[in-house]
Parts: sequence; C-alpha cells; structure tokens
Amino acid sequence: MGALEERKPRSPTRLYKADLREMDLRGYDLSYAELNWVNLREADLSNANLYRAQLQWAYLRLANLTRVNLQRSNISGVNFRGANLQGANLTEAVAMSVVLRIWI
Repeated sequence: MGALEERKPRSPTRLYKADLREMDLRGYDLSYAELNWVNLREADLSNANLYRAQLQWAYLRLANLTRVNLQRSNISGVNFRGANLQGANLTEAVAMSVVLRIWI
C-alpha cells in the first residue's frame, strides 16, 4: 500500500452541486472528496490533492489544474475545456465522456 492509501480521512468532504467558481483552492487536500456536479469554473486547484476524489460531471472549464493530483479519481463527464492540466497526475483515473480541448 502506498502512503496516500494508508491515510484515508475519517469522513470525506462532500460538496455535491456546490458553486465554487473562481475559488482559490491551491494546495488543498481534497483526497476522497465527493465533488460530483460541482462548478469549479476558473478555480485555482494548482498543487491540490484530489486523490480518489469523485468528480463526476464537475465543471472545470478554464480551471488551473497545474500539478494537481487526480490519481485514481473518477472524472467521468468532467468538462476540462480550456483548463490547464500541465503536470497533472491522472494515473489510473476513471474517465468516460470527458470534454477536453487541447491547443498545440
């Protein structure tokens, strides 16, 4: 077991359908959080820990996700259009019907 798996929180953060537009969540530990249908448009989640978070149908358009840890998270249906995912860890993330627009 890895270090992240060993320290599961007592009760996860639950923010179903919360409006967190433009919030500064840099470096927050949201591991195991339940963030389904949350609006995080233009939020700053750089360096945040979202290990095993539930983010189904979350709205992350234009969000700053630089170096965010989304390892083993469920990101099915998430809208990442225009989001900065540079350096993001998406190892073993569950992703079905994800919206991405990448400029090269």
